[in-house]
Amino acid sequence: MTDISKYKNVSLDHDSYKIGRILSKNRLVKDGVISLSKVVSILLNRAASDFKISDKEIGNMQIITKKRKKKNV
Repeated sequence: MTDISKYKNVSLDHDSYKIGRILSKNRLVKDGVISLSKVVSILLNRAASDFKISDKEIGNMQIITKKRKKKNV
């Protein structure tokens, strides 16, 4: 089971998923195949650098978790 204290989930439309798969194969890392999660991580880190998002700003961002509603059976 995934450690929810370390990881979050995102959904991609089909075209974005296909682009990610293309980028994962020898595009972002020379002579290597990386996971789709790593593709997203690399691109987000590059964007953060381009937009000058500081470590302090990242640290101050709160991650909101929703509590699941219990089903009445």
